Amino acid sequence: MVRVRVRFIGTLRWATKMDETDLEVPEQTSIKDLLNRVFEMVDKEEDKSNAGQPQEFGRDMLILVNDVEVGLLKGFETILKDGDKVALIPTAHGG
Repeated sequence: MVRVRVRFIGTLRWATKMDETDLEVPEQTSIKDLLNRVFEMVDKEEDKSNAGQPQEFGRDMLILVNDVEVGLLKGFETILKDGDKVALIPTAHGG
């Protein structure tokens, strides 16, 4: 198992009811796997963005691993390592 710290920004802070959390995940866990786990933590009533659709969850987010956007790594297939810090930043916002 590896431990990663996940930070929730914007609407995800309200939807998860936390600022950040440490998660233990199996070795070789990808960002996609992590998003599936986080999806289960989201209060679907609080997050209206794509909360009802697990396959869409994460598409409208800026995702950083150790302050590097995952698009510069291996995208959703980026493998997490022990001690990684992941920030999930939804790009959708109210007006």
